[in-house]
Amino acid sequence: MTALERAVCPLCGGTARRPVCVKFDLPIVSCRGCGLVLADPRLPESELMKRYLSREFYNEYMALMCPSKEKYDSGLIRNHFHIPLSLLGNASRPGARLLDVGSGAGFFLRAAAEVGWSGDGIEVSAALAAYGRQVLGVRIREETIETADIPPETYDAVVLLDVIEHVREPGEMLEKTARILRPGGKLVVGTPDFRSLSRWILGRNWAILSPAEHLFNFTSSTLARMLEAAEFQVRGPVNILVFNPDATHARGTRRHRLWRDFHERLENNSAMRKIQSHEVRRVLRLADGHETGVRATIGKRFLLRLYEGLRTVVNGDMLYALAIKK
Repeated sequence: MTALERAVCPLCGGTARRPVCVKFDLPIVSCRGCGLVLADPRLPESELMKRYLSREFYNEYMALMCPSKEKYDSGLIRNHFHIPLSLLGNASRPGARLLDVGSGAGFFLRAAAEVGWSGDGIEVSAALAAYGRQVLGVRIREETIETADIPPETYDAVVLLDVIEHVREPGEMLEKTARILRPGGKLVVGTPDFRSLSRWILGRNWAILSPAEHLFNFTSSTLARMLEAAEFQVRGPVNILVFNPDATHARGTRRHRLWRDFHERLENNSAMRKIQSHEVRRVLRLADGHETGVRATIGKRFLLRLYEGLRTVVNGDMLYALAIKK
């Protein structure tokens, strides 16, 4: 039997815990000091790495992007990364450098190159890195951000998409990210939102609750505090009202079927399409440095306030934050 390791909260240093649930025989808890949700005790690093180096992980990742062995769909890639690309923006100058940490097969790097970024990737999966180099033509090194030898102030931007929840020491990773960014450089972070409506509907079978790989589960508050502790100027985080109803470890159950069917009706609803357009505008305001406030009539302002009030209790699956190096 694999011996588990105890974890210290990377946000407040606390060790007091409140139970959340047990999944795959591993406990998920919240820190009594700050509310950060984490796996504690957790698997050792050697066991965690087996997951990322497995063929199963490679197949799951590639199926998400739906590429063939030799081809990829540029339109699908741009659509998939629309939110982080909006936060990142076009390259600020010719040759502006970007680092994608946990780059997978490099699809985000390919999309960022189309708006002028000169990108590098860091990825632990040799198979994914090889696909990126051979098929997408992007630069990916097989290592981790913790072990990478990168001189200070090398990059104009860094992206952490579905990464921060996986690392053992997120605070240390953010501190290193700050060192390798130039002053004024951008950090774009995307991570699942623990307060998502999906968690309430799907319960403990929500796939994001996966302590064998997701060592931390963030809320808007805990993600902001983690970024601020690394001395970033933080914009957001913002929750995006988008759901993946199939993100469950118990497909075919009544809960899953009901949520999937309801989500399908939402997606085909004209009002929901207007809401999603509004969500994109929220992100664009964040990227411009204006998190709140739009010109509107009194009636529209009332509806916006009502909408934002509802959004405090109805959360989508993902959080995004834009952080600027001071």
